[in-house]
Amino acid sequence: FNQTVTEEHIITGGTGRFEGASGSFTLERVVYDVRPGVDLESSGSFSGTIVLATSK
Repeated sequence: FNQTVTEEHIITGGTGRFEGASGSFTLERVVYDVRPGVDLESSGSFSGTIVLATSK
């Protein structure tokens, strides 16, 4: 079986040098059976934007 999965994520905050970061990204992937009923694998890609906070 093959199934397409699309996930949308929002970035808020962050820690260390990424404190105050924001943005969003989309993950699109295909999940498929390597050995039906035993192993699943997936492959895909990310796209989106990360905005870093300006230094104080």
